[in-house]
Amino acid sequence: MLLEYEKETGIKMDTKLLASETRNKRRMNVVITFGRKKYIVELKLWNGKKYEEKGLKQLSEYLEIQGLETGYMLVFNFNKNKEYKAEWLMLVNI
Repeated sequence: MLLEYEKETGIKMDTKLLASETRNKRRMNVVITFGRKKYIVELKLWNGKKYEEKGLKQLSEYLEIQGLETGYMLVFNFNKNKEYKAEWLMLVNI
């Protein structure tokens, strides 16, 4: 998807890192550096609400380590009777 964006717009991303390591040896799934901005994306498979909450906590910790306020979590659900949705959450002190 990012490569398609670059191809169509001609705008290059500075770096794309998968499983980027944080300073305390934890790993973030995707870190995108675009100009001087950094975007963190946590990728998860749907395994229930409890697992989703764990992912949000992980993302919150990564954001704190990186000194960022906004991050993204993309959840993949391969269940047959899934509900498609897109939602924005504001999380404080998870």
